[in-house]
Amino acid sequence: PVYKFMLAGRYVVVVSTPMTVQGAFNMPAKTFGSLEERAFNQVVGLTNRLPEINNLLHRTTFNAIANGLTGPKMMHCTTPMSKHLFSTLQALAKPSEEITLPLVDYVVPNMHRACFFGLMGNSTIPDTAADLHMMDSGAYYLLSNAPSFARESIKSRSRLVSALTAYVQEILESRNVEGASPIISDLIHQLRDDNYSVDESARILLFVFWG
Repeated sequence: PVYKFMLAGRYVVVVSTPMTVQGAFNMPAKTFGSLEERAFNQVVGLTNRLPEINNLLHRTTFNAIANGLTGPKMMHCTTPMSKHLFSTLQALAKPSEEITLPLVDYVVPNMHRACFFGLMGNSTIPDTAADLHMMDSGAYYLLSNAPSFARESIKSRSRLVSALTAYVQEILESRNVEGASPIISDLIHQLRDDNYSVDESARILLFVFWG
C-alpha cells in the first residue's frame, strides 16, 4: 500500500489506502527520507550536518543561483561560456579535415567545460568533465547502497573532491579568481562563515555541480 518512486529528481511517496494514509500522518517525516540528504551522504560523501546542509542550500544557495542566472546578471557567466564554446568550435572547424563525432560525446563534455569555465573562472583546476560523467554514471548504485558496483565512480569522486578542495582554498586565500562567478565565490565564503570545513565546502560544491 506504500511505495516510492523518483520523479524529476525527487522521491514521491505514494500511499494508496485510507488506513495507510492515516498511518502515514502519524509517522515522522524522516521515515520517508530525503533524496537530497541521501545524495549528500552516498553520492558526494558528506557525513555530518546533512539536514543543516540541505536547509542551507534551499535557503540561500539555490535562490542565489536562480537570481544570478536571470536577465542581465547572466552576462558574467554566459559571456565566458560563449567564448569558450566558440574557441572549441573553431578548433574543430578546420576546412582541410573531416571529423565525425557522436553528438552526445561532443555536446555533453563541451557544455560542461563551458559552464564550469563560466562559473569557476580562470582557475588552475583540471578538466573535470570525464570524472563528473563517471561519478554520475554510478550514482544509481551509490543511492541504492551498492557501492561495489560503483568503484570507478568513487575514484572519480575522490579526484573531483581533491580538485574542488584546491579551488576552495584558492578562493579563500586570494578572495578572487579571474573570471569566477560571484555565485560560486559567495557560496564558498558563506560556507566558510558558517564554519564548514574546506573538504565539506568542496563536497557541497560538487553536489551543486552534479545536481
